Amino acid sequence: MAPTLPAEVWSGIVTSLPRDEQIVFLNVSKAFHKIAFRRVFKAIRLYFLSEDDIPSLPEPPENEDGEEPELMCDDPEALCETLRDRTREILDRIIEDPEFAVVVKELGVVGSAHADPDADVEDESDDGDDEAEDEFDEGKELRKKFKEAIKALSSLKRVTWWGENPSFASFAPLLPPDLEVLNLNVSIPSMIGGVKAFNGVQELQYINPLRESGYPQLSHAPDSSNDQSLKLLVAELAPRLRRLALPYYAVDQLFTANLDKLVNLEIYATQRSDMQGLNRLWPCLPNLQELSLLGNIGGEAIRELPLDPNSLRHLHSFRFSHAVVLEGEDDATHLAQFLDQRPGLERLLLDFGMSEIAENLGPLLPAFSNLENLEALGIIFDGSMNRDELEMLSASLPNKKLQALHFQVDWSNFTDEHVGLPLMFIRYMDHLSYLYFGGFQCGDEILADYQTLAHSGKKIQLVGECNCLWNVSRSGRKVETTRRPAWQTEFPLEGDFANPNHSWLFRYSRR
Repeated sequence: MAPTLPAEVWSGIVTSLPRDEQIVFLNVSKAFHKIAFRRVFKAIRLYFLSEDDIPSLPEPPENEDGEEPELMCDDPEALCETLRDRTREILDRIIEDPEFAVVVKELGVVGSAHADPDADVEDESDDGDDEAEDEFDEGKELRKKFKEAIKALSSLKRVTWWGENPSFASFAPLLPPDLEVLNLNVSIPSMIGGVKAFNGVQELQYINPLRESGYPQLSHAPDSSNDQSLKLLVAELAPRLRRLALPYYAVDQLFTANLDKLVNLEIYATQRSDMQGLNRLWPCLPNLQELSLLGNIGGEAIRELPLDPNSLRHLHSFRFSHAVVLEGEDDATHLAQFLDQRPGLERLLLDFGMSEIAENLGPLLPAFSNLENLEALGIIFDGSMNRDELEMLSASLPNKKLQALHFQVDWSNFTDEHVGLPLMFIRYMDHLSYLYFGGFQCGDEILADYQTLAHSGKKIQLVGECNCLWNVSRSGRKVETTRRPAWQTEFPLEGDFANPNHSWLFRYSRR
């Protein structure tokens, strides 16, 4: 079967489809395979997880008919083996097929939380458990293939790296020197040792905090505020970067830097911080378009936001996510005034933690109504909400352009008679293509299941609930949903999403 439309038209069609539907095109014909090939394999993910890492992955729910999904996270050995096999297949393809290697633009490396044992263990004697030794040899063989394959990825532009094994510092010299984007979820020594190899890097996102499983979680982060090496690196790299994510303790390195190129800035606090002094930073950011403040912060950080409309006047994306309670209506009022001065915002995520909903909603509702250009919106309360508050909020949300919505609240105040409330909440949002509901009671009947969410709007492509995602496909009146595996959603890449608003909201709404 040959395409009847020009290849450029089909390429645009395939690009707009969810990844699962793009994969279908690979098996239609040689002509369609060639069209879909560059989109499907533009982003790849390699796994080097150990069995000890697997329990950190969220366990997927049962299918509608009660059958278990293909891969369950409560079987670490089987999951590790499957992921290793898939990684080996991809590495072999990169090594053996130059056409495949040149297609890859984005690479995700999902490593183990445990440090690379090569330097300390490689020359030890044979004594020990044979099964453990076999697993070690298999991991060593996989890393050897990785070293060979990584040299062939000449078109690579974006790398996201989780964990300590394989070590980012060890493999960084093998990556293309003109790499543009680095998202690093590794230890400081590994990051410092590797980043300087890239002269052309334009975006550096560094998330140092590691939870017990080894992957980022700001609320369980170690205190690294005395580490001067990161400060020195920020001072060196900041003037040439377009995007930077860094801990608050290193922000002082930005006050004297030339930040004209910086368009995206993320600042996080791993220890309790008021983020005082940020108002000194805003004049240094004349071209900033995206701003994120997150972590262990409180209302003091909100009061550092500028109310002058000429400050941060190019801002179109704002994210505020914190782990402590806001201190009453004054903080919410200041935030509302900040939003009022930025009607051009296109993306907004507000995570209020355990703050009182009644105190914060009142001042914010008029501000929400004025954000007519909003395309992606996330609102998260760990507290409970009643029916009146929900209806007031839903009536205030902008709906002209809204494509992606994440709403999370404790639904325990609602009873079975209000089961339809989540769907009432979105009844005026005709352009939604991504919809995610969450909350402490997300397994309760109050939440519509993902099938109902998928049927709720003709344009919905992706639905989420309780850290899981389902792709939505339509054929006439028939609607089908396919759950994405947990080992993919736990480590999301830009290339996993057809719509950048979906990617932004899912990646940034996860704690």
